[in-house]
Amino acid sequence: MNGNTRILIFDVPDRRSIPVVGSLGKKYQFDYLIPIRKGFWGQPFIILLLKIIKPRFSKHIHFIPFNDEYDLIVGLINFMSNHKYEGLLAFSERSTALICKHKAKFPPEVSIPFGSFEDFNKLNDKFSILKIASELHIPTPKHIKIEAIEDLNNLKNIEFPIVLKCRKASGVKEALRICNSLDGLKKAYGELTSSQARYSFFPNDKLVAEEFIEGKIYDGCFSVKEGVILASITQKRDWTIPPSGGFGARIITQNIPKLIKYGEMLFDRVKWTGPAQLEFIYDEKQNEYKLIEINPRFWGTTAISIKADMKIAESILETIIFDSSHSYRKTTPEGITFEWLLQESYTAERLQGKNWTVIFNHIKRIFSKEINNFSYSFGINLLLSLPYVLNNPIEKNPNNKMSKSLAKRLFE
Repeated sequence: MNGNTRILIFDVPDRRSIPVVGSLGKKYQFDYLIPIRKGFWGQPFIILLLKIIKPRFSKHIHFIPFNDEYDLIVGLINFMSNHKYEGLLAFSERSTALICKHKAKFPPEVSIPFGSFEDFNKLNDKFSILKIASELHIPTPKHIKIEAIEDLNNLKNIEFPIVLKCRKASGVKEALRICNSLDGLKKAYGELTSSQARYSFFPNDKLVAEEFIEGKIYDGCFSVKEGVILASITQKRDWTIPPSGGFGARIITQNIPKLIKYGEMLFDRVKWTGPAQLEFIYDEKQNEYKLIEINPRFWGTTAISIKADMKIAESILETIIFDSSHSYRKTTPEGITFEWLLQESYTAERLQGKNWTVIFNHIKRIFSKEINNFSYSFGINLLLSLPYVLNNPIEKNPNNKMSKSLAKRLFE
């Protein structure tokens, strides 16, 4: 492979794609095709900013205006037909789902490293995958599907607090609530099923209720080809947002063979192709890792797999797109850490009650290769940080150790 092999990324430059581009940019030419909704007031500013500040090793940044899914897929297919690319990548949930759904419509010479839309939905549907896991005797929290508000009256086997989630949509703020009462559950049901809370890509999304387990979240992250694992890494979310459990702010690698075994069992059942992150919560009382969901896409902490040299992204490109037979599986090294400074880890420290002045320590650490040792620019780091710095919590709720604004969104 050489730098003339062209890969199109159908997504925005973010914390998932930037480390991949930075680490593999000498082997491939990466271009971005970024969807921007028509009529968005900030469109000219974003286009100008991304033209000036772009990830290192990304050669071209293009934009595709859209109103709906039809605009997106027609625009993407036309772009691919008029430009010569060997492969097509996506990193976000929506872009990955869109490509899986319309795979058959793309030019045949373009390799797409994702499985069918049917398999994507099996893995992405939280109730569906918990059902499959239970059949395979993989531990899960107690759970029940919620198809109507009346179903909330039949949760006798699950004690409060109860986690209420969208089955397909994701996001700590958008698709999850932790409730301490039946009234709180009914209010959360209204919020999660409202048109404002639902992803447009999953317009008829249902809910699932789970028991709340207090414990650390662990991930088994994989690249998979037709159900066979190509590469993997297991990791612990040392800090999360919110602190009670959420997306990872500080990650530490930890070798956990049991999570790899669970991954093998699940992918033997669902013959997925592409990246996948299995999320587990460790139940200290029962000494078990319990599967809570699967993300059949690249995840927000993909960077640590690159830092640990576990070759998740590389195996996807070379084995799936270019049909290499090389094996990338090896044991996860212990104790490698990763943080996105000024962003998640800064927010996590504020939620832990630390003073805003910790931001100066983060600015200092940006220049340390031990923390962020990838080929992206200082400007990109600041660009990604901006929403987190501007929207960072300024008050802490002593009852649940998070900002009042965040607590209001999550707890009722």
